[in-house]
Amino acid sequence: MKKTSIRLFTLLLSMIAVISLAACGGSGSSEPELKTYTTELGLTAKLPEGFTVSVDDQTVSILNEKKGAMLYAIRESFDLFASYNVPEMSLDEYAELVQRANSSDAFTPDANGNPHITYEKLVNGKYYYYYSTVRKGSDAYWVISFTCLSENKADFADIFVEWADLVTVK
Repeated sequence: MKKTSIRLFTLLLSMIAVISLAACGGSGSSEPELKTYTTELGLTAKLPEGFTVSVDDQTVSILNEKKGAMLYAIRESFDLFASYNVPEMSLDEYAELVQRANSSDAFTPDANGNPHITYEKLVNGKYYYYYSTVRKGSDAYWVISFTCLSENKADFADIFVEWADLVTVK
């Protein structure tokens, strides 16, 4: 009788735990809830809660000081290139132009097929890790870079690939 009571009590506790997780929307996963950040320049990013957005004429900064990560995007309009008699380019041609202008490695597809490069750079006495990708929108090209301190690269390298796939431009 005592063993049966213990089993029933254990079963009841298990059921309460499952119901509690379902009621809270929890799946048992530690994945953070994503929030959609939309800017007036036409960039939309789905990132974890806690980022702040700053926009000026042609750039977007989305920063999370707590996490130590940042998205920085530069928008280059088709009109800008047309003013220099540069015809509209494919995304691959734009990636090659960015590569040449920055003397960087070639952009290659990441795990999600997005053209990207990674590199580390010394800025104000600290090394930073960068994951950069390019996009072509309806009226502009974009260079989108995710960055963190190099010492945190192991924490962010795979996450930046995931986050890059959640960025769209109009």
